[in-house]
Amino acid sequence: EVYGNTNPKWLRFREWLMSDAPQWFFEFYMKHGERIAAWLKRNPWAKPAIRIWMDSRIRSMEKHELVLKEAV
Repeated sequence: EVYGNTNPKWLRFREWLMSDAPQWFFEFYMKHGERIAAWLKRNPWAKPAIRIWMDSRIRSMEKHELVLKEAV
């Protein structure tokens, strides 16, 4: 809901969620994600703050990938 289905950032966030997210967050997201998305649809004012956080998770994953690539 934050990025929209066609934004590639959604796929990158999902990649972070499946590979790098803490287990507690993954479980929380899987349990409550649809309900939170429905809430965000009704409250779009909250999307920018959540998008900032989601972008930061994508950046952290990309930095980690870059470090691994340079180590090879």
